[in-house]
Amino acid sequence: MSHARPSGVALGVESALIAPLARHHQVRWLGRRRGVPAGFSIADFAADVAACLRGRFTGPVPVVGFSTGGFVALQLAIDHPGVVGPLVVVGAGSRLTEVARQEELHLAELLECGDPRQAWRALAGEAVGRPLARAVAPALHRWGPLKSATDCRDAAATCRADLAFDVSAELTTITSPTLLVVGRNDSACDPGLAVATRDAIPDAELLLLPSTGHVGSLVRPRATAGIRTFLTRTRSVAG
Repeated sequence: MSHARPSGVALGVESALIAPLARHHQVRWLGRRRGVPAGFSIADFAADVAACLRGRFTGPVPVVGFSTGGFVALQLAIDHPGVVGPLVVVGAGSRLTEVARQEELHLAELLECGDPRQAWRALAGEAVGRPLARAVAPALHRWGPLKSATDCRDAAATCRADLAFDVSAELTTITSPTLLVVGRNDSACDPGLAVATRDAIPDAELLLLPSTGHVGSLVRPRATAGIRTFLTRTRSVAG
């Protein structure tokens, strides 16, 4: 919810997401722009990323997208295939599930009301899954706002972009080698949606992780090992 450079616990959490991949690859972590306009779409976020990649690299690069970043990664591969090499989408499918839509709508409304404390509490179910949410929610409610921007409009606009996202009919146009990594307990992308997304992308692969929720789909050793193997294999095939 904040654009500030992470520190303390926030730095530890974000580092945990990328450190396993950074042991074997150079990783560049991209966030969203500041001042997200109302009505900004995932396609608009993808255009920002495409411009960034074109400015830094001379050819396609591997792209790993997590959660909303997974939506952006899929849209990037659809709209800007020339910048995307191997594609890894973690904790996301072609759209939100109906359960996740309700959770995201509630989160957007809280953010639009300027209530980051309750928004952080609401994130618990999405982040760790409902079985653990009751235990985690009080901590997020108390400490999350300390790491939030006081202005919640960018986060709210991002939630609205998530709600409008649906590329189910466009997945067949993706030409990048693609790996989906999804936890079986992830409410944002349940196994049914994960399989449907995989089946619609030519030659895509799916790694389903047992007993894993949303955030766990990126930090589980099996997930990072699978991503690393996929990137190594597709890079060698590409020459």
